[in-house]
Amino acid sequence: MEKHKVPVEEISLDMIGDVVDFSGPRRLTYGILKSLKGQLNREIGEKEIRKLYQPKPLGNVLIMPGYSFATTQNSYQPGDELKTLPKLVQHHYAGTWKNKNSGETVPQATV
Repeated sequence: MEKHKVPVEEISLDMIGDVVDFSGPRRLTYGILKSLKGQLNREIGEKEIRKLYQPKPLGNVLIMPGYSFATTQNSYQPGDELKTLPKLVQHHYAGTWKNKNSGETVPQATV
């Protein structure tokens, strides 16, 4: 990492911040919105794609509701799941980037 003057194998969590911002779904969303801006010659505001209950076409891209991909990660109100399509993706990861235990921790026994 050039900013910290260390090779990739020496990068630590405090150097990268939230990995999702540059390698996960947020990064993909930013890239798609940037491409759509060029295609449609206009900004795509967050309000236009936030809190969707049904898929929404924008240019040649079908924007899916966040609920379709990560029901626990999106902030819908209780009962909103009745307005949406069924979830399409189930994530089965432990967040291996989150801590030195590869995302897994064992609760400490209380005495």
